[in-house]
Amino acid sequence: MKASNEAAYVVCISPKQYTSQKIYFLCKEWICKESEANGISPTGFIQYVNDYILPECIGGFQKKICLQIVERWLDILGCKCREYKKRIYFDGHEREDVVVYRSVFLDRLRTLEQRIAIYEGESMIKVLSVLNKEEQELVFVTHDKCIFYSNNGKKRIWVHDDEMPLRKKGNRRSIMVSKFLTEECGQLKLTDEEIEMYPDVLAEARCYFMPGKNQESYWMVDHLLDQIRNKVIPIFEAKFPNATAVFAFDNSTNHAAYAKDIFITSRINLGSEGNQPVM
Repeated sequence: MKASNEAAYVVCISPKQYTSQKIYFLCKEWICKESEANGISPTGFIQYVNDYILPECIGGFQKKICLQIVERWLDILGCKCREYKKRIYFDGHEREDVVVYRSVFLDRLRTLEQRIAIYEGESMIKVLSVLNKEEQELVFVTHDKCIFYSNNGKKRIWVHDDEMPLRKKGNRRSIMVSKFLTEECGQLKLTDEEIEMYPDVLAEARCYFMPGKNQESYWMVDHLLDQIRNKVIPIFEAKFPNATAVFAFDNSTNHAAYAKDIFITSRINLGSEGNQPVM
């Protein structure tokens, strides 16, 4: 235990000695590289410290640190053991090209906002924008989707005498809901009066999907396009005959799909065998 305490002493939040600084930054570097979906592995960290860091930084140091000391090190290095929760994922937001395009996007959005109505007060009174003779009103339409599982349950519950109820393992079957919203009417769907006026138009744009290998496969861009063509656009045109839709989609890989006949190197066969794609 004394040797472990000696090993732990060389890492501190404000290292003063060169050896302490070197160990500190080597540990930080390992944490940044090895942190995965299941978090940092304390056992992997122990092995890295004992097999590499200590022999590298403290010549002749034969002792090894234990799990208790490693947990102390991780705490000093800014790591905490927490219950897993879903968080916002940031990727490339500050890249130079993204920053440049962000400015272009915001300028374009400000131009479009001049033709979009606003809603004021508790009663959400609609204030129409001033339009030129050739211009149509724009209606902002947003899209989002959510998935629900059969075994969804609350993470924090009240129990009696610590008798925790048993739950089935796994998420089991799921259902996904894809819908479109507008500030004008909330969920994009027809009213009872509009259903009578447009009997050939589907009543609502919401779409249900059963994802899974043995169900309806997986939600792809073709499913989204089918929903837009056959549900969203007809409903929008029925509700807003004198307006134009401005669609906003979240950043999903499915929404960045390419056309089937577009020229992409990853679809090209290296040899002359196999099915040749039409591009």
